Amino acid sequence: MAAIFRPPWLLGMKLLLSIRLAYGASTQLPPGVVSIPVPGAPAAYILPAEKSTGRVIIYLHGHCGDPLAGLRSFPKAAQRVGTMISVQGDLPCKGRPGRRRWSTDAVRIETAIHRALSAASDILDQKLVSSERVLVGYSEGALRAELLSGTFPGRYPRIILGGEPRAPRPENFRQARSVVTLAGQLDLQAPMRDGADTLARAGIPARFFLLPGARHGQYGPDWERVLGEAFSWLLASSPDPSP
Repeated sequence: MAAIFRPPWLLGMKLLLSIRLAYGASTQLPPGVVSIPVPGAPAAYILPAEKSTGRVIIYLHGHCGDPLAGLRSFPKAAQRVGTMISVQGDLPCKGRPGRRRWSTDAVRIETAIHRALSAASDILDQKLVSSERVLVGYSEGALRAELLSGTFPGRYPRIILGGEPRAPRPENFRQARSVVTLAGQLDLQAPMRDGADTLARAGIPARFFLLPGARHGQYGPDWERVLGEAFSWLLASSPDPSP
């Protein structure tokens, strides 16, 4: 009798279900999101892609911010692109139990990301391809995304920066293939608008997107739509290399 073919993503979802049963499903987690243990680092959160793909979206939250914010705000847009992993900051927030912030140690942050990717790959039974990473950072997370891009040139070819408090510096994106900047309609827009223009003048494909009705730390009612458009532009501007 011929063996029954089961696609890798289906096996991965079965493993995710077993983890939910083992660790207990949290009512605070968005639908489809699972908390996974990461050796030597706080737990990470993963949302599998709609289709089997090696592409991964790495989300870095803001200062003492909610690591689930991106997973709540644009899950459908993310799932169309790849598997989303939210990595928690490497330092605790004083007086804010359960919340974390980011150090300026790029190697330490990169190590935590690598371990989260490895853990997620094991759980999904699918290799998440490092060359297809999309790095999304918000506020302090955007600053650290820029730090990672500058410290490890070419490791993060596509980057989204949201609500960064200063304009991104072109020298930190010298090997980036495309960069998106975002700002809320009710937030300070100049750093992100001007940053996209500065990057474009430096020969780095970059584009600014506005989040209607959003203040700093908020995502607004159209976050899903805007991020869907941002992901589409990011990938169209730097298509994956032919196999």
